[in-house]
Amino acid sequence: MVMIMAKHFSKHRRSIALFAGTMVAALMLSAVGVTGAGSVSKAAGDIVIHRPRVSSITDGPLNHGMVAGVTRSRGTYTEYKTLAEAFGTTKNDSSSTIKLFADVELSDMIWVDGSAKGVTLDMKGHKIRRSGASRSSNGGIFGLESGAELTIIDSDKNGSTISNGSSSNTSGGFQVKDGAKLTMTGVRIEHMDSTDKGGAIYNDGGTVDLKGVTISECSSYKDGGAIYHNKGQMYIRDCVIQNCKSEKDGGAIAINGENVMMYENKILSNFADGDGGGIWVNDSKVFIAGGEIKHNMADYGGGIYVDSKYDINIQGKLIIEDNHTTSNRPSDLVLQDGIASGARAYDGGLLPGSRVGIDKTKSVGSGYKAVMGITDYEIKNGYVFVNRGHAELRDTTKREEVFMATAVDEYGWGIVLLIVLEIIGAVFLVKIMRKRRG
Repeated sequence: MVMIMAKHFSKHRRSIALFAGTMVAALMLSAVGVTGAGSVSKAAGDIVIHRPRVSSITDGPLNHGMVAGVTRSRGTYTEYKTLAEAFGTTKNDSSSTIKLFADVELSDMIWVDGSAKGVTLDMKGHKIRRSGASRSSNGGIFGLESGAELTIIDSDKNGSTISNGSSSNTSGGFQVKDGAKLTMTGVRIEHMDSTDKGGAIYNDGGTVDLKGVTISECSSYKDGGAIYHNKGQMYIRDCVIQNCKSEKDGGAIAINGENVMMYENKILSNFADGDGGGIWVNDSKVFIAGGEIKHNMADYGGGIYVDSKYDINIQGKLIIEDNHTTSNRPSDLVLQDGIASGARAYDGGLLPGSRVGIDKTKSVGSGYKAVMGITDYEIKNGYVFVNRGHAELRDTTKREEVFMATAVDEYGWGIVLLIVLEIIGAVFLVKIMRKRRG
């Protein structure tokens, strides 16, 4: 009897295994509540689950009907059908992370509430683009209310792109209000447009921190083809801004407020109908350390135009050359003359390989100190050169004072005091050691 059963089981073991596997899979699917998620087919005894694949959505359904998942500070995780819904849940939360599941097309601008703190949007290689916003009201991508904090990253490092905003009353991309904070790392911003200021970003009193961001093909009808900084703080590091246009001043960046720090950026091939094809400076405390500003064009100051009364600090391995103007006027770094005073560039320590072309808009009197803190060595080795006219080195005795002023402006008196105390301590230690040896 046992032998007969064994023979019967051996004969039909494949069918029994397939049936058992099917039943187990069905029970598992039922247990996790998967219904209507796709089709189930059989192939060579295996269970293959076919889920719908969606590569692009209109602020709506993704794989399992959701566009983004949100993890809140309390540890709860919820998925939402639209990106706007996902951002709506970040109100009154101290920390929220939103992860995209696919590309998103927005029909409305998303405003991040002022009570939303520590919001992180992880694009995970996907794209966000705006549709139907041809210089319409609130035609941008994101707006940050006062107090809002938004960080945008691409953890997959796979070319996440934000594009196609076009607004009549805000930036085409990001509107940052007073007290808000916007941080972006490793994403691309392109094809933004505004009839106001700041084709891609308008900072109106917040803090904007960009690292490894590429901004291209953006434009504004007013100042700042890519970025307009009205007030607040702006940090731009290891970024590329190229092929942007302003119909007034600042083809790439228009600076109308203090506290702008730029490190190792490339500002390339931008255009302004007015002044500053690359950068227009209309306030002080602007620091540019390293990087390249080349092939930009404007009516005045193809590279950088600094308005009279204001200063700019240049340092690091910095190249500002091969910029142009539309009417054979001064290009590269142009300092506007003034009857009482003029714009000035402060040399905060240029490094070997620097090439900074200096111009001024016109001759006023017998000239003025256009570049402060420069050394004879830097001029002889071409770190700084004059495109028109000549440079006269009159005084190099105050270079240490320029370095001190730079340190205080950028880092505060606390750090400077610590450095001084360290020097005093080192001198005191040397004296003690000499006494002991004596």
